[in-house]
Amino acid sequence: MHRIENNDIMLTTLQIGSYTMDPSDNAEEFERLGAAVARNTRLSSLMVDVTGNWYTVPKEFFDGLRRNTSIHKLKMYCSYEYNIGSGSLYEILVACQEKLTELSIDNAHLENGGHQTLINMLRRCTELRIITLQRGNTTGEQLLPMVDAIRGNNMLLRSLGDLNIRNNRIGNEGCQALATLLTDPNTRLNTLNLIDNTIGNEGAITLANSLANNTKLKELILHQNPIHLSVEDSFCTSLCNASSINSTYSSNHNIEWLTFRVNLKRLVLLLKLNRNPNKSHVAVKKILRYHPNIDMLYMN
Repeated sequence: MHRIENNDIMLTTLQIGSYTMDPSDNAEEFERLGAAVARNTRLSSLMVDVTGNWYTVPKEFFDGLRRNTSIHKLKMYCSYEYNIGSGSLYEILVACQEKLTELSIDNAHLENGGHQTLINMLRRCTELRIITLQRGNTTGEQLLPMVDAIRGNNMLLRSLGDLNIRNNRIGNEGCQALATLLTDPNTRLNTLNLIDNTIGNEGAITLANSLANNTKLKELILHQNPIHLSVEDSFCTSLCNASSINSTYSSNHNIEWLTFRVNLKRLVLLLKLNRNPNKSHVAVKKILRYHPNIDMLYMN
């Protein structure tokens, strides 16, 4: 506790939970912790392992989180016993939400109000750059209003660069929701991680089509989904539409990494071209490769 109370000590991360400080151990200690956190200006990261008795946390602890001005990263490791829509988890999220730049929730329980808690949070956050919601059984139906909340919050839409929703169940329906985000002209999303989400060819093709005019996404991760070779044509068309020279020129030259459980050879070649930082050169190389009979006078 002394290290947290002493602002001269360069302590940047506070970890509380089953292997460190459990609320059931001593409520008075949590009251003191809340007061110390409120005064500390060095702390930047809070890690909460919610596997102990979190029904006895005193309100003074949450008050301390609200008054703290330096915590910008929140990581929560949940058990299915607890719901982020009420109790201690809810209070922690509400206390930190408006100042966060990074949010990570592992194994989130979204029933009984948890889903609405996240939606409300996404409507209020303005500086989130990284969102991780993994291993939470989130469905496509649940994801849709969450994406709508991001798109409806213009400041969040412009700040969010990394969205990780791996190990959920968004399926093809969730890809439809994410496509609206990828086609939004104001999105700044750089990385999208969709590992192990029961996404099939239909969902993958939806994502591929949404990349046609996207100029921000650099990495799309689709490992451990039942996606087959037939999706290659759709992704290749978005990265290099060979129907005309103009279509090739205006194709997606920005995405650099696309990972599947299968090796798509034509796509690998286009992604390699896209890794050239000079996008004008990328466009010209694609035109020369896929329009070999081009009249060079036309290029001038």
